[in-house]
Amino acid sequence: MGAVMPKTGAPVHAGPRLASRGDFTVIDCASCGFAHAMPLPDEAALSTVYSHDYYATEKPLYLERYEQDRAWWLDVYADRLATVEAATGIRGGTALDIGCGPGLFLDAARDRGWRVEGIEPSRQAAAHARGLGHAVHDGFFDPAMAATLAPVDLIHMALVLEHLPDPAAILSTARGLLKPGGAVCVVVPNDFNPLQAAALQQGVEPYWVAPPHHLNYFTPHSLGRLLQACGFAVVERTATFRWSCSC
Repeated sequence: MGAVMPKTGAPVHAGPRLASRGDFTVIDCASCGFAHAMPLPDEAALSTVYSHDYYATEKPLYLERYEQDRAWWLDVYADRLATVEAATGIRGGTALDIGCGPGLFLDAARDRGWRVEGIEPSRQAAAHARGLGHAVHDGFFDPAMAATLAPVDLIHMALVLEHLPDPAAILSTARGLLKPGGAVCVVVPNDFNPLQAAALQQGVEPYWVAPPHHLNYFTPHSLGRLLQACGFAVVERTATFRWSCSC
């Protein structure tokens, strides 16, 4: 078990221990409904990591390799957009990519007639996306930033929620930014899945446990519960190996 005493009114983070790495322990948190690392870093620490360090130290070749795989990524994103369009009936609407990275989702959406903009804390990635001709807001998506943005038909949030100390707050803020009938498309790693559980039983180190960069560890079921708790209805769920996507 693991637990932490919260501030007044905050949930108690407690649940069975799943894994540990360095100074962090991953628990299956009963209050949150999904697994996450403890202790959770504060916003100042995250800002330092993602504004300055992440692409420079953790992923120094990511931008180069992302462009090398451009054709493959554009196909992935086109399929994802087609799923959203079929589910919502919206085509050529407005789309916001939270954590847009180098901007290829923005490229794919623009190619399909969507009007797009992005949000990205990494200076290196944001500069790359701007180089593709996109409007990108610097920083983290939060209520203050949301208040400066116009409502949109689609919010895309790929490989974002696993990095944040309070994913429910971000999803709730995103819901408030959607137009009626709009959709959020969320992609997260599918962690502590049956294949990984079997690997743990064989003594394999939990290579997917990577705090402080990955704080949250979702399954398709726990992601669905989180989305529903934040006021969304899950209308489509797809997966590839170790990944899940809910729209």
